[in-house]
Amino acid sequence: FDVERHIPFSPDDAEISYRIVEQVGANESRVLMVASKRSDLYHLLDDLDKTGVQPDRIDVDVHGCGYSFARNGVGNGEPFAVLDLDLKSSRMSLIVDNGLRFSRAIHIGVGSLKEGDSALPTLQTDSSDWSEELHDWWKSLVRNIVRSLAGFAHEEHGAEPRKLIITGVGSRIEGLPEALQKEIELPVEVLDPIESGKGTENTTAYSCAIGLALEELEKEHHINLIPEEIYERYAAAHRKRFMFNTLFLVFINLFLLGGWAGHAFWHKQQTLRIYQNKIAKIQPKIADIKNIQEKQKVIAENMDLEHTAFDVTADIFYRTRDRVRIRQYNFKKSDSVDLDLEVFDRQDQVDYVKDLGESPHFCGVIEPGRSNVHRWPKTFGENLVTQDVSGLTAKICSNKEFK
Repeated sequence: FDVERHIPFSPDDAEISYRIVEQVGANESRVLMVASKRSDLYHLLDDLDKTGVQPDRIDVDVHGCGYSFARNGVGNGEPFAVLDLDLKSSRMSLIVDNGLRFSRAIHIGVGSLKEGDSALPTLQTDSSDWSEELHDWWKSLVRNIVRSLAGFAHEEHGAEPRKLIITGVGSRIEGLPEALQKEIELPVEVLDPIESGKGTENTTAYSCAIGLALEELEKEHHINLIPEEIYERYAAAHRKRFMFNTLFLVFINLFLLGGWAGHAFWHKQQTLRIYQNKIAKIQPKIADIKNIQEKQKVIAENMDLEHTAFDVTADIFYRTRDRVRIRQYNFKKSDSVDLDLEVFDRQDQVDYVKDLGESPHFCGVIEPGRSNVHRWPKTFGENLVTQDVSGLTAKICSNKEFK
């Protein structure tokens, strides 16, 4: 690209980026080339890195300023120049065919005309009213603008601009467009890079930022001055940070896992101690639990569900006559029932044995027992004689003898 003809420093010290403007022939294209010193780029990237910022792309401000005006057809297809008048330095650019063609830095700004937060001066029509400092600033500005316009006109693929657009902070100086138009004999305008809509804020101070933002939004850019080794450094830093974060997360997870396991073990031990204390308190009450289990086993094995105690007892009382009085009743589960009776005579005993023999619970096996005559004192002129019957035994049908 004959780079050395266009940049004021050695190409060996430069980072160069470009974008294709148009295809001229089969093997030839016009390109827009941007270059910057590597040392300046590294200094900028180091400053950004200290703030934790890693830029995706680095473009030049004049490129954004030129794009903000070239995209909206300001010159109606004719070449025009843009002066971005900033505080410390300014930029001149040439727009041809709605594309940035050339640019030039002007080491003059409006910051020297301000003191602190004071307003910018006004260029009176009569220059005799200007201060000496304003006179010197004006001469330097006009000289640089004329030199830039002449350079644009004589460059290969250059063009003579038909008008000058002023933007930037310095465009707010009252009387500036009229004074410049008188000096350079070209139409001079102050334009906003975009329509502010219903807002009243002046956007001329943000032409470069707006142009770069629009360019990024519309994906029209190919300019990037970030050196390739910076991307490699970014990638290495990301890998290192990823490994560190991964190890840190693994350590944190192991720490949390250990804490959870320790807490779970401690909780189990606490629960165990609580239950042990509760068991110790009720230990005397359950000391004979084995005996209880054995007794329950015996009861379960000898449970007579067919001839329950309630059914047998109810049947005995049902079959007991008025002349029979039960004095004692001993119930042997699943075995027999022993009765001690009082009857009036022997026949009452025989009849009662017969009645019990008809019960479905005794299978007709009744032992009558022993009887003794009992004489009572004379009452109402009669001697009362009864018989005591003991050992009357009725065998229950579930008795082992019947099995």
